[in-house]
Parts: sequence; structure tokens; C-alpha cells
Amino acid sequence: MAVIMPDTSCKTYFIKLDYYNIFDISAGRDISACSFISFIKNLPELHSAIKSSIIEIESLINILSNDMLQKNNDVQLLLEKLYNMLKDNKLYINKDELLSESFINEYLSTFLNAAENNTVLEYIINYKMLLKNIMPLFLLEQDIITETMLLLDKLAVIYKNIDDTLLFEEASYIIMNEINNLSIDLPKKEIAVTGILESRNVDYDVLFIPYMTEDLFPPKNAKDLFINTEIRSQFKLPTFIDRENLMKNYLYQLMDNAKFTIISYSENSSGVRRSSFIEELAVKNHLTALKYAPKTISLIQEDKYFYPKDMELSIEKNDKIIQYLKDFSYSASNLNVYIACPFKFYLQYVLGIQEKTEPAENIDNKVFGTVLHNVLKILFDRKISAADKNYLEEFQSEFIKQIKSYDAYLYKNVEQFITSIIYNDIPKIAAAEKAHIKNGYEEINRELSINVKFNNFKIKGIIDKIEKYKNDIIVTDYKYKNDDKVKAVKNNDFEKAEDIQLPLYALLIDKEMGKLPADLFYFILKEKFEYKHGFDIEFYDDFKDYLSSVLNDIVDINKPFEQTKVYKKCDYCPYISVCGRENGFFNK
Repeated sequence: MAVIMPDTSCKTYFIKLDYYNIFDISAGRDISACSFISFIKNLPELHSAIKSSIIEIESLINILSNDMLQKNNDVQLLLEKLYNMLKDNKLYINKDELLSESFINEYLSTFLNAAENNTVLEYIINYKMLLKNIMPLFLLEQDIITETMLLLDKLAVIYKNIDDTLLFEEASYIIMNEINNLSIDLPKKEIAVTGILESRNVDYDVLFIPYMTEDLFPPKNAKDLFINTEIRSQFKLPTFIDRENLMKNYLYQLMDNAKFTIISYSENSSGVRRSSFIEELAVKNHLTALKYAPKTISLIQEDKYFYPKDMELSIEKNDKIIQYLKDFSYSASNLNVYIACPFKFYLQYVLGIQEKTEPAENIDNKVFGTVLHNVLKILFDRKISAADKNYLEEFQSEFIKQIKSYDAYLYKNVEQFITSIIYNDIPKIAAAEKAHIKNGYEEINRELSINVKFNNFKIKGIIDKIEKYKNDIIVTDYKYKNDDKVKAVKNNDFEKAEDIQLPLYALLIDKEMGKLPADLFYFILKEKFEYKHGFDIEFYDDFKDYLSSVLNDIVDINKPFEQTKVYKKCDYCPYISVCGRENGFFNK
């Protein structure tokens, strides 16, 4: 969606009113947002310090305090050493001591030992070697680093036959200036706020054009006051009519490619009136304006209804369906579907109508959750514990290996940038796991598949993690969601529960191991990175009664598959077009 400003000065209002940071008000971003750029731009300063044989420790810490760099063990050790030196009141480290450090020696020594005077070509070669050396440290930005190296190749052609020598600092300024002119695609928020000219050659599904008043659109130019339109025409100078038609053309292109366009304006007794462009649109397209009473405007509606359907859909059960349902294997996921909407359960699990599958053009939360599940399982199978020294390194390495199986990551800089955010959160996941082990929890299995019988029904599930705590069994389910989206099952009010997964896990453990888990946790894999209590086991018997009633309802021939009465559950349902509810207005 885009908010198109008739006058770019209107952006100021959106910036002031964007309390929740939902608008993308940038006109594009450059390469300076990349981690490796923030690192290498400080290296000329370090090069100068090396030549003076003493280096200020605080400035060195600032250079090494890069999120991606700090995943390297040698960097961690060097930073720890530097902080200890500061504690001992040492302000400087000498050249020889620094160059002997493993990280500096392996990745930066060639660059830092570059001659003080040389040709630009030689310095370009030094920068290329630097980028090649540090690429393993910035795995998530390797495509952008490769593109930067290609830029340096082009720059080398320009300076190939120039033999003049420059100081290192002068040549670095030239090279970094060229690099900083590179632009990259970075993720933007869902709502772009942009001017008309900035939005050229970009398509949006939804357009909102506010402030469409005559004083703002068509745009006025003070130069029109000095040379009138007739004289401009005679001398073939652009007139205000030319500019007006040009701006209209840009807007028409945007609107033709959009699925939906909303134009708003306000009028008052002081002479502010809607733009003549709206008059033109209204005549051309037979549009009518929607009037809103100023005292009753509401941007958020909670009450929802659907029309024109007068009758809700329901499917009667027959003997064949009942037999199928009795032989069916029930899991937390399909039971959650039935509890939310029996009609959806019928479509998905009885008729077998599956959601439309498409190549993953974007890496969403579901993908990241799957990848993290896989990584945690692989580390367990390889007997790598969170208490091991190399756990973080192995975790990050396996994460990159897993995410590379998605083309969306391999070929899109935007997805690589988003992935880098997740990558930088892995130390927090590892720290939470390590603290959990220190508290006495011992993992005994991950991704354990269990199949049991309950009241002659087949129940199945895959439990993310099973642990021992003293003599107790502990169950954990991973959730790649924000903390406020993960709702614990409260007391025995299961009908209001959004997810019965943990209570069902308690049943699986009880039937499989003959012992109830002492506690059931959610492990939040984003935002807070903590274990969260999910279900109180004292309500286990109540859950069995509730589960029994749900299963009996499913196989009750007198209870048809009906649509849910809770309409908010329909908003993002993939089956909404099948049941007909997509044809209704959601907002009154």
C-alpha cells in the first residue's frame, strides 16, 4: 500500500503522527546500512593508528563492536582482552601486540600493513583482498560484498594507467566514496509514504491519496507569476498546464496499476476546496463522494457481519464419513482446526482440499520457525549441547546451511537482510538454552513422534523437547512468535484456548511413558527468548474430559460440520472463498 502525497511537504505530518512506526517514509536506502560497510569504513582510521605504533583501545572496541563480527570466537576473545585492559587502566595497545592477535592476523593484517604511499590501483587491490578475507565473517551479506568487489573491478579499470601516488587516507576516501554510492534493496514496511515523483515506475495494490485540495494539486510554481502562460508557450517553455498534465499522467499510471484507490480531501468556508483533478475523475468515471460527519469519524470498527448470505453452510455426516473420522489420527493441529471451525475441518481433512501452495518468494515467520526447529533437532542428534563451547558457532553455521535451501534467501537481498536479524538473535536463543541447562534441566529427546490410543481414538503428536528435572519429566514446545501472541492454556477453560497443543502433549507423555510431565513450557524463539509456563498439569483430568467431548462431537452423526460463529477467525482463512464469506463486507 502507498500513501501518495500531492505535496512532499505533507510527509512531515505523517512523521509526526507515526506513533507506531508503521509508515515507510524513506525514498530509498543505500549500502551504508550493511554491517560490513560500518566495519570497513573505520579501518582507515585503524591503519593510521597502526602506523603510529599505538592504538587507542576504546576506538578499537568500537570498530570490533559489530553485531556480525561478535559471532566470531577470536573477536570475542579479543574484545574480552581489551575490556580487561581498560579495567587495568590501560588506554592503548601497541602495534605488535595487536597484529599478533588471531583475528587481526587472519583477516586484517594485509590491509593494515598497506603502504602509506601508493597508486589508487594498488589500494583498490588491497580493498578487494580485504573484502575477500572478511566475507566469511559476514555470511548474510556475501552477495552484497560480491557486488561491491565487482564495483572495485570496474574502478580498477579507470585507475589502471594512472601512476600518480596518493596517501592511504586520500585513496581510501576515493574508494569508499564510490562504494557508498552503491544502492541495495532493503525491506520496507507495508505502507509506503511517498511523493508523486518518487512513486514513478512502482506499482502498489492500494493507493491512498490524502490532501487532494486545489491549493496542493495541481502543484503551483512561483515562477508562473513572473512569466505568464502565453509567453511561455511562445518561447516553448514548460507551462503550469504542462506540469499539471505531467503530474496527472503519473497519478493515472499509478491508479491504473492499483487494485484500489482512495482519494480524500476536506473543504471549508475559507475557500479550501477539492482539487479539480477529482472533478475530472468524477466526470470521467461517474464517481460519487462519500460524506463523513466530522464528529463521528472512526477508523477502527470491531463489529463485523457478512452478506448477502442469509443461510450458514453446514454439512451433514453419513455413515461413510463417520467411519473415516473414527479411523482418523488426531493431532493438536487438526483438533485446533475443528475447535475453531468444524466446516474448515471438513474441507481440509475430510474432503482433503489443501491450501494453495506456491514457491516461497518471501521468508516468513513460519519458515524461520521451521528452520529453527530443524537446527535444534540436528544439534541434538549430533550430541551438541547448549553447554558446549562450540554450541553458538555450530548453531549459526547450521542455521545458514538450512536457510540456504530457500531460493528466496539465495536470490533476494531483502530476505538476506531479514535473515540477518534472525541470525543476530541466535546468541539470545543459545543463552536461554544454556541458562535452562544450568538450572538443572537435562534434555532427553527432541522432535519425538508419539502415537497412542485414547478412548479408541488415534492420537498423535511430535513433541519439540522432552527433559528431565530431578525425577520429573518436562515438556517444551517451541514457538517462533512474539510473546504476546503465545497464550497459555488458562485453568480448565479449554473452549477459550487458542491452542490445545500442550495439554495434548501431556496426554501423549502419560500414555507413552506412564508418567505425567511435571511442567509444560513454551520456549519463545523471538523477542523475549525465554521459557514460558504453558499449562497447569493439575487440570489434566479436566482436559481429558474436554478432549473426550470434542472427539465424541466429531463422530456424532447428528452434529453437522458448521461454519464458525466467531467471524474474526475468517479474516485470514485460506478457505474463505470456498465457504462464501469473502463476498461480505467485514466492516459496518
